[in-house]
Amino acid sequence: MRALTIRAALLAAITLVAAFAGMDAAAAQTTGTTDYDLDNNGLIEISNLAQLDAMRYDLDGNGTPTNAAKYNEAFPNAASRMGCPAPKCKGYDLRVNLTFD
Repeated sequence: MRALTIRAALLAAITLVAAFAGMDAAAAQTTGTTDYDLDNNGLIEISNLAQLDAMRYDLDGNGTPTNAAKYNEAFPNAASRMGCPAPKCKGYDLRVNLTFD
């Protein structure tokens, strides 16, 4: 597994929440997209190592990455504005404990 940079790890630690958030199945079935801000607090929810790694393509946390292809691999079928309320997202929210092997 590719090692994450210290900067990416520190950015992930900025907003740490120890709760697990599941996918909103009803919303996904209705729109065919995934809401990555289920609690509508303006923070993109991180729930796996690929998403944590993808943060490096969007360091300001607004959901507009510098490398869309790599970012979209980690956040497939993202809803408009990643599901954040208008006008845009404002950061990231770590939703699960991650194990670095």
